[in-house]
Amino acid sequence: MLNKLLIILIILLIPISYALFKKESQKDAGEVQSPSKLRVCPDSWIENRMPSVSNTHNEKKQYFIVNGERREIDDYDLDWIKENCNIKPQIVY
Repeated sequence: MLNKLLIILIILLIPISYALFKKESQKDAGEVQSPSKLRVCPDSWIENRMPSVSNTHNEKKQYFIVNGERREIDDYDLDWIKENCNIKPQIVY
C-alpha cells in the first residue's frame, strides 16, 4: 500500500517539478520579460545612421543615453517617454 502511494506521489510530482524548472530556466535565459518597463526620461535619444560594412551587423540603430551610459530602447516604455519627456531622436552619421 505504501509503495503504491509513493509511486502515485512521484508520478504527480514529476510534471509539477518540470514546469517549475522550465519557468526558472526561462527566467535565467531572459525569455520571460518583466511586465513593466523603465519610465525614466533619458538624457539623449540616438539614432545611428552610420553606414555599416556588412549586413550582418546586429547592433541596434536606436538607443538612449542615460546617466552617460548607452541603454537599449527595449528596456524602456517608449510610449511613456514620447508622451512625458521632451526628447526626439538625434540623428548621427
